[in-house]
Formats: sequence, structure tokens, C-alpha cells
Amino acid sequence: MSEESINSDENDRRWLENPGTHLKSEIWWQRQAPAIEQSGYTLRPRFRPGWTPSWQGTKKYWSDVEDGQLSKV
Repeated sequence: MSEESINSDENDRRWLENPGTHLKSEIWWQRQAPAIEQSGYTLRPRFRPGWTPSWQGTKKYWSDVEDGQLSKV
């Protein structure tokens, strides 16, 4: 098994255990958010700095809300 596969499997496992965890690829987008927004674009809430999952503290299930959807970018 390649290192990339192991990293991908680890990412998937972490995310399934806690869907509020950012994948490594999502962290890259989150770090780029200020520059992207200065250019007039808006990223999904999940990619914005300071994001907290919208389902936390509610009775909503993570897969029923937009920011709970996994983004493998």
C-alpha cells in the first residue's frame, strides 16, 4: 500500500469519527480563503477561517446539512 493510500485512509477514518474535522485538502483551502475572498469569491462555510460545524449543539445529523458534506478537493 502506498503512503498516499495510507494518508487517504487515515484522513477518511478521522473524518468518519468526527465529521467536523477538516481533511488536509480542506485545510489548504481554508488557508487560502482570505486571498480568495479579496478577489471577490466566496468559499463554502466549511472552508472559511473560524468555521464551526452548523450541526453541533443541535439535533441535526451532520449529513443533513451543507457544511457536513465531505469535500475531497
